[in-house]
Amino acid sequence: GQIFGGQARLDSLSVLNPRSETYGIIRKPDGGLGGWHQTYRLQLSGEYDFGDHTLSLLASRANTGTTSRVDFFYGIPFVPGDPTRTFPIETEIAIREFYYEARLTSPQDGRFRYLLGASAYNQHYNAFPDSSRLTSAVDRQRSVTKAVFGSFDYDITNDWTLSVEGRFQDENFTTVELGNQTLP
Repeated sequence: GQIFGGQARLDSLSVLNPRSETYGIIRKPDGGLGGWHQTYRLQLSGEYDFGDHTLSLLASRANTGTTSRVDFFYGIPFVPGDPTRTFPIETEIAIREFYYEARLTSPQDGRFRYLLGASAYNQHYNAFPDSSRLTSAVDRQRSVTKAVFGSFDYDITNDWTLSVEGRFQDENFTTVELGNQTLP
């Protein structure tokens, strides 16, 4: 089929939006329609035993980049009488994630056992639709989740255990920018 705007349109879609290029994770598309994706993740964890207790720590960082190029009308003709034309559009997405967690665990051989913990998750989401135009919309969002949690077990008898678990979580979602970044 034919591409609306011809090869020049496809070539323009092969140039990353300068704002998305700064993230260093979004792959430059090549060829026709399709998708390109990559992810890097680093996770560190460790445990420290002191007395009868264990302190567990976890830290994780991920960086994901996705480029997708599709026919805007998904194969439905948009030129009357010409079902062969496609109108390719592209979206570039960069996601950065950070996760931290700490847990304190009591000895596990007594009648009373507990676990106390805290965690934090932070996601930066940036989407650059139709990067062929520098005036394309930008969707930048931040999501932050913080939590504290715990569990308590008490062996009432050898056959009965009372267990209580709880979690308090606070989530915050912010749209930093939505729309055409060239407008006031």
